Amino acid sequence: MRFITFVKQNSDQQDPKLKSFANYVAKSKKFSLSSDPRLLALQLYDKLNAEQTAGFQLFMILYWQSELKNLLSKDLKDNQTEFLNAINLIIYFQQNGIPDL
Repeated sequence: MRFITFVKQNSDQQDPKLKSFANYVAKSKKFSLSSDPRLLALQLYDKLNAEQTAGFQLFMILYWQSELKNLLSKDLKDNQTEFLNAINLIIYFQQNGIPDL
């Protein structure tokens, strides 16, 4: 299952951070079909506010922990440290921008 599908299927949330991100996804016309938090961080870092960013990270954790058919890469599925680094990239980009390659 793709991350966007997971968010849409679990959009009825009480937590304000999760609700804020789910609302952003619902209103977004071009939300990525990627489930990779690293790619999503590149696409979302300058579009989300602090509450939505926290919601993105929380939804990613739920996706990683509870969706058995998630589309995360093996390196993220099998390595908690790599996964946490990946979901924290969005904060890095928000604070520092995207580094020149």
